[in-house]
Amino acid sequence: MDRAWKTASALAAGIATLAGTTASFAQTASFSQTAPPNPASPAPASAPAPASASAAAPAPESTVPVRPDTYSGPRRVVVGTGLISLGLSYAAAVIVASSSNLWADQNDLYYPVIGPWVDIGDRPLCGAGSTPCRNEPWNIAALSLDGVAQAWGLIATVTGLLVWEHPAPSAGTASEPGGLFAHVQITPARMGAGGYGLVTAGSF
Repeated sequence: MDRAWKTASALAAGIATLAGTTASFAQTASFSQTAPPNPASPAPASAPAPASASAAAPAPESTVPVRPDTYSGPRRVVVGTGLISLGLSYAAAVIVASSSNLWADQNDLYYPVIGPWVDIGDRPLCGAGSTPCRNEPWNIAALSLDGVAQAWGLIATVTGLLVWEHPAPSAGTASEPGGLFAHVQITPARMGAGGYGLVTAGSF
């Protein structure tokens, strides 16, 4: 019996040793499984790259001076005024020539510009068989006024066609030559050792 007890005791001791070894192994395995892994240190964030200093700046807009009026030609106002004056005064002379009973009016007033002046020279003496003397001074004054209006209209029309108008030059531009007597400048200047005079310059 003692031998059986010793055998049982030895068997129990072996089982206990085996159980302790198994428990220790299991605890070690559990610790190794449950232990949290060492987290890797995060990589440092890279600093933003500085803006390139060689970035091209926007080019400034080029400004071109604009001229308010680019017309260059005959003087329209002068030409228009001259044509109106010439047309109206000549029309009045034609109306008188077609309605008058005096042969000087009928023959001379159809000529433009010179007609009224020729009519004044060809008019007969006032009195019996002609125009009343009290009306003749008014007839002469009307013919003279009509002749002046026709002459002025013709001169204004020709001048406006020959002497051109030019726009005022803006910044950075120069006046353009054209027409007759476009620009004339007269300035005093010294002439010789002790004399003075005038210098004329112009563009035509």
